[in-house]
Amino acid sequence: MQTQENKLVELEFGFKRGDDLVKEITLVKPNTGHCRGLSLKDVLSFEINALAVLLPRITLPAMTQQEVYSL
Repeated sequence: MQTQENKLVELEFGFKRGDDLVKEITLVKPNTGHCRGLSLKDVLSFEINALAVLLPRITLPAMTQQEVYSL
């Protein structure tokens, strides 16, 4: 379900999780707790290491860092 706080994202290729292929995720609007320990400059520059920390915190189903890197 898509709201102002959540956004459904369909992935072109997706990623494998067990026997399933995840083709869509929900992004939750991050708050200060989600961004703790991150440089916002790195996040806004789409620095992959910063995204690999942030995305597992704000995706449903929660992605792992390895899944972020595999995209």
